[in-house]
Amino acid sequence: MGAVYFVFRLGSSTVDVVDAVVDFVVSHDVVDPFLRRVVGDDFTPSSEFAEAVDKYDSLPNEQRRRCAELLRDEEDAGSDDDDDVQALVGFVRAHLDEGKTNALLCDSKFLDEKQDWFYGHHGLDQEQVDFFVRAKQFAVNKFRPNALQWDADSHFPRDVLLDAGREGFGGMVAAKEFGGQQLSRKNVSAIVEALASECVSTTAYITIHNGTLAMLDKFASRELRARYVPGLSRMELLASFCLTEPGSGSDAASISTTGVLDTSTDEYVITGSKCFISGAGSSDVLLVMFRSSPEALSCAIVPRDTAGVTFGANEKKMGWKTQPTRQVHFDHVRVPRTNLVGKEGQGFKIAMVGLDGARLSIAACSLGAGADALQRTVAFVRERNLQHEQHVQFKVAEMFEKLSAGRLLLRQAAEMVDSGSSGAPQYCAFAKQVCTDHSTAICGDAIQLMALDGLLQKQMVEKHWRDVRVHQILEGTNEIMRHIIGRALVS
Repeated sequence: MGAVYFVFRLGSSTVDVVDAVVDFVVSHDVVDPFLRRVVGDDFTPSSEFAEAVDKYDSLPNEQRRRCAELLRDEEDAGSDDDDDVQALVGFVRAHLDEGKTNALLCDSKFLDEKQDWFYGHHGLDQEQVDFFVRAKQFAVNKFRPNALQWDADSHFPRDVLLDAGREGFGGMVAAKEFGGQQLSRKNVSAIVEALASECVSTTAYITIHNGTLAMLDKFASRELRARYVPGLSRMELLASFCLTEPGSGSDAASISTTGVLDTSTDEYVITGSKCFISGAGSSDVLLVMFRSSPEALSCAIVPRDTAGVTFGANEKKMGWKTQPTRQVHFDHVRVPRTNLVGKEGQGFKIAMVGLDGARLSIAACSLGAGADALQRTVAFVRERNLQHEQHVQFKVAEMFEKLSAGRLLLRQAAEMVDSGSSGAPQYCAFAKQVCTDHSTAICGDAIQLMALDGLLQKQMVEKHWRDVRVHQILEGTNEIMRHIIGRALVS
């Protein structure tokens, strides 16, 4: 078995850490460290692990930090290290396996019971907390060990996406009839935040895939749903939404790609280009918006291997490097009329429904990055013994305020979508704008507080910042979000 990572909320105690490791040893599976549904009080931790925890807890901050560095880097203590550091590192090397060592490195003094509200579960019911926990466990085991290397290599982890599909993360909103999970938007927001805390870029593609599938499942014919929804829900097939064009970014109504109906063959002939399409070149199914008449937009499914479909080079981007982004060109591409999603002329409505969900998802992705950046910042501040500096406390408090405000607004917007509220589009725009602005600021503040350390990849916050920066632009720029909100208020 490879490296095993244990995740503990800030309210966990040393007993929680010990019990979680014991449960892992007993079950050989990933534990549920937040809810501790499986761990029983009758388990007795190994004396070696308990002794290591006691030794680690007794060390001053600087020595604890040195021990953590040595253990994480798999290095031995040197002659210049303190005797206590040498003793603890040697003891851990001799008595603990890798999984238990990772659990030990969860700083139990940092897991202050007064901070059990950090993860922001207030406002979530038990089912939603369960979804968060399950997604976090998956992300810790699948994303965390690989995210930085995927980013460095611009690698699209299709094998891990297939694992995500097996966990039910491929068809979260799609109806159960053909294999979807049919979850509420509030449930989905909890899952997405948890996944994104370990890799924003990969999670963002999962949300794009889910959003495309949701539109197909909601508006397509039963025949199309039966053909595509099962494979897409399992992520055996991947999907891309082809809306944006070089001359029409936030203005979806101005697209110029055309689809002319050839009545002799009952096919649409699609001609035009799309840009900044996530997953393009790797995804199997393209959901394409085109102009079916001067006044109306329509939407159709175009398989990737359809004659006349070509792809540009993978764009070299600042962030979102774990998913490909390409132009898609349609040169007289013939698509059967039966591939139409919704009715002819219904494309703009479909796009707007899709964008409401996409804005909630990108908001949740941003919060995941912000939460992880804040957690890493607090750990860094304590490691450097800066927690008593008042200006540091003020900044960390401001970061937490932004995170919490974003969570509450996102959950309100998700509830409005779930209930069918007429104000949902405005609140989706509101949540998208606030969560992306706040999370980008949180990640920037994290880098500033960590100084030059914050620019190092091993801190993850620089990747978070690069990944979330684009969230203020896509799914409608934040300026457009303010336009939507302001227009609704004054009209």
